[in-house]
Amino acid sequence: MESLCRKFFIFNSLYARIKDKYNSCEVCIEFRRNKKQLISGWPEVTESHERWHSDMTEYLGNRFLLVTDIFSHFTILRKMRSLHARELQETLSNIFSDFGKPKIFVSDNATLFRAESTMEAFKNWDVYQAFSIPMCPESNGHAEKRIALAKNHIKKTLSNCKNFTECLKKCQLAITERIVRNNKTAYELFFSLTTPVKDILANYHYEPKVMNVQCKFKKCREDATWYEETVIEQIHKNCFRIQSNNKYFFRKGDAINCMFKGKIITQAETLSSNLSTKNLSSTESSPTRSYTPDTINNADFAQTLEANDILNCFYEEINIK
Repeated sequence: MESLCRKFFIFNSLYARIKDKYNSCEVCIEFRRNKKQLISGWPEVTESHERWHSDMTEYLGNRFLLVTDIFSHFTILRKMRSLHARELQETLSNIFSDFGKPKIFVSDNATLFRAESTMEAFKNWDVYQAFSIPMCPESNGHAEKRIALAKNHIKKTLSNCKNFTECLKKCQLAITERIVRNNKTAYELFFSLTTPVKDILANYHYEPKVMNVQCKFKKCREDATWYEETVIEQIHKNCFRIQSNNKYFFRKGDAINCMFKGKIITQAETLSSNLSTKNLSSTESSPTRSYTPDTINNADFAQTLEANDILNCFYEEINIK
């Protein structure tokens, strides 16, 4: 109004009176425009599990619950059969047991979230329950954005899935593997993973060593006899392959006594000997590692002391049929 007056009139000291008249005029009050929409938001989060936002939605008649962690954008999707508060509580209980509990849980004002039993369940879980502003979906915008993202993934994935539940699993995996910040995925931020995967896998890699060391070992732990044979290969840090009567035995270090000139020596002394070991690249082959169906059948797996460990060590190297 002031700008309109300035366009056609020149006067002084009347702007305050005009504004006062505008604020007290019943017609002006009834038909005035909306106020400018102010931008407001939730407090900044500093860690995972600080605040989660949630919402219910559906896609092509399939109803599902979305829960997202604000710090990491880690998103959880669960199919819902109904809008009953009891089913919501069961679903949230499963989510909390799988992924931990947030400090603050934000949702809209839907009946199943506002139900007395649901609010009591949050008290028992020791989770503070907060609600978005009624009739203002923007106040739960974090969940709204994740829903739009989830529906976009569902649209692309559903036709290639057996059912909607399988589709939600694939979509959840795709969303959590997105890069969020600092070149880290939502999954890495949510679970506070700091070590790169390649560095972790390096701890599990071991280069086998060819050996030719005399030893004494037990075929069974209950045996009183130590058999004199030859350790032909170290396949892991504490796992060795022994050849005896055209059979192969796999033993851990505590079932072997390495010998040198009639004297028991430690494994460290054995491995440090230049005459006993050499590195064997995983891409190389040696006569002792030339596996054939006959040699595999001759390997005495049934009598190994650590059968489970052997299978774990060899599941990538030996194709047992």
